[in-house]
Amino acid sequence: MRICYLSEGSSIHTKREIKYFVNQGHEIHLISWTDEELEGVIVHKMGFDLFAWSGILTKDKRILNAKEEINNTLREINPDILHSCYITNFGYWGAISGFHPFIITLMGSDIYLNPIRSDQDHLLTKYTLEKADLIIVECEDLGKKAIQYGAKRDKVKVIPGGIGVDLNRFHLNIDSNIRDRLKLNNSPVIISVRNFEYKYNIKSIIDSIPHVLEKFPEAKFIFLGSGNLENQLRDRIQELKVTEAVRWIGKVPHSDIPKYLSASDIFVAVPVTDAISVSLLEAMACGVAPIVTDLPPNREWIKDGFNGYLVPITILGHYRKDGTVYSAYRLEKNTLLDSILKLIENEDIRRQFVKRNWEIVSKKADYYRNMGKIESLYNKLIKRVRDG
Repeated sequence: MRICYLSEGSSIHTKREIKYFVNQGHEIHLISWTDEELEGVIVHKMGFDLFAWSGILTKDKRILNAKEEINNTLREINPDILHSCYITNFGYWGAISGFHPFIITLMGSDIYLNPIRSDQDHLLTKYTLEKADLIIVECEDLGKKAIQYGAKRDKVKVIPGGIGVDLNRFHLNIDSNIRDRLKLNNSPVIISVRNFEYKYNIKSIIDSIPHVLEKFPEAKFIFLGSGNLENQLRDRIQELKVTEAVRWIGKVPHSDIPKYLSASDIFVAVPVTDAISVSLLEAMACGVAPIVTDLPPNREWIKDGFNGYLVPITILGHYRKDGTVYSAYRLEKNTLLDSILKLIENEDIRRQFVKRNWEIVSKKADYYRNMGKIESLYNKLIKRVRDG
């Protein structure tokens, strides 16, 4: 197969998906605006920013030139499949190219928030979903959203957990020196791995730290990630005078994440909006007891009190600021705190969660099994298009 991806080359999701197909011996091309070098991949860097889509529904000369450049590149590649990852920007360009068969993978905020950012985004979302021959989603809730915006039911395919977790790298028996290196000793360790952006609600986790330390002064908190709120969040840690309990690591290579997870006892992620995050599945595979927001996608994996805890959240509305959609919300912070305390003080509950989560992830979210399903969808779609 000759597969062309229209996606962000630096995205770990893109890299993991592409790597599978490279290893399977397929010819892989990537159209992007960056010159990211990926082993075994032919990268086509565009002479414009793929995010510069403002005015895409008009006859703006820049947009017409961009469309022509993408189409010329597609004619040169002549792929069997065009696959856009993320509906915003990459999906828009894929749809506007007119190439078929055209596949799109929905990721989360691209369908939950971006369509309400502007009338143009709403129209582009509907247009892109209508043009796609196949829409891949990682949970039922994303599929429902796609249908709500005009996707045909028979085009939506759910792959639970998306591309899944590489269980050769994320598992229960990882050799890690993180506890020694970070001087964690035998302390209970709570880890957060989501980026420092508004929608991931890291501040709520930080605000719980003083209350956790009141009961368990030896507890430690690890924060991995990056984002535009980093300085603000670090200032909050200093303001609360909990610096000694925090290990602020920042961004690390994806290959290092298993070591940090295996050194932790509790995984906390309380975003305002989310699809199924790979980080949750990775934590489950590494035996870290999860506490996550009570969102529909999370309910597909976490049953409250059975294999993790769900923290209720109420979305009060949405508002726009500087071209970005934000959600006003109310998180049940007492439930978050109680869940952390309960897991620290009850090792038996943690053990039960670990056992159940490994069984769930190994059965439903194995990377190689899930990628095999996607490969099968590719082949069926190509055959269907060729047979007319």
